[in-house]
Parts: sequence; structure tokens; C-alpha cells
Amino acid sequence: AAATLGIDELTLDPPLVDGKPQYRFPCELFFQEKGRSIQSLCLSACSFSPEHGSRSFGSLRRVDFSWVRITAEESWLFLSNSPALERLQLEYCHEIACLRIPSTLQQLNSLRVRHCKMLQSVETGAPNLSIFHYQGPIIQFSLGDALQLKDVNMLIYPCFNLSGYVPKELPKLGPNLETLSLMSADETGYMYPLEIALREKFIHLKHLELTIVGP
Repeated sequence: AAATLGIDELTLDPPLVDGKPQYRFPCELFFQEKGRSIQSLCLSACSFSPEHGSRSFGSLRRVDFSWVRITAEESWLFLSNSPALERLQLEYCHEIACLRIPSTLQQLNSLRVRHCKMLQSVETGAPNLSIFHYQGPIIQFSLGDALQLKDVNMLIYPCFNLSGYVPKELPKLGPNLETLSLMSADETGYMYPLEIALREKFIHLKHLELTIVGP
């Protein structure tokens, strides 16, 4: 009811009821004249359910969801119809088991995923993804050729062994990384050899942060 033609940012943060979102965001707003100017959508404590066959969310460039109820299928439908999206951030979206991002998102530059406890995998074919930040348990990543990826920040819990993780997973991040931040459990060996290996692998690396936490 508050949205009018000309609004380019919309933020909605209704209260949780018994720790759960109760409000259903009206996705049909974007198919009306007054919703077509919205470029930035920030939702918290809502249900977001785009219908099959829905028209494009073509004006959206920035999306920030926190405590939003949206399934893997609904997120795929939504993203497939958001061709102008540049930035996507998901926090505490616990119903997404697999986050799939279509290759049609040519403008997507930044992807941040935090504390989505049911998430098992992230798959993206977005060709121009430059920033990838992740916080949560160990999951499967598929980042395409990752040629444009430059900034990676990963905080994984429960703590994991960095020395065992790097040889298997880090090659997936592409050769052009400039910033890399990783958190690890106690390491049995020295970190210096790992640092050398990372700098040899990523020859464009400008900032490297390896954080060790105790048991």
C-alpha cells in the first residue's frame, strides 16, 4: 500500500511472531506499474513466494534477505526472473537447501551467504561474480570458471582443518583472486608453508588472512 511509482528502495522489517515470520510479501507488487521502479529490496522476517510463470523482477539490482522464508525452488524461480541483479545477500534463510544461480545473471557481482543452516550447496554460473562471502558449515561449492572472482571470505563452522581443505576446494575459486580470508581450527603444522602455497597458486593475491581458532 505504501509503494508508489518512483520508489527505488524498499525495506520491510515486520516483527517475528514466536520466532517465525508471519507476513507474506506481495510479489505481485513488481508486476504493477508502481513496483517497476524498485531497484533495491531489503526484506526481513517475511515469506517470499513468487508464483510459477510470474513475470520478470527486471528492475531489481540489489536484494538483501534476512530471516526470509523462501525455498530452493522459489529462489531459483526468483533469480531466473531477475536479470539485472548485481548484489545478492542471504542471511538466516533456513529453508534453502541448494542455492542455484543461473548463468543469465550477467550483472551479478557480489554474493554473500550467511548462517543458512539447511544449505548444502551453492552453484553459480554467473560469469562476472567478483565477491563471494560465506559463513556457515562446510558445504559444496560450484562457482563456474570463477575467472572474475577477486574477493573471497569464508568463515566455516564447526571449525575445520584448513590444511586439508585448501588442496581440494581452493582451486575452484579461480586464478585471479586478490583478497582471500579463511578461518581454521587448530593446525598441527606451521601456517607458513600453507601461506606460500596459496601465494604460488593465486599470483594476483594482494591480501591474505588466515585465522586460527582454538578448540
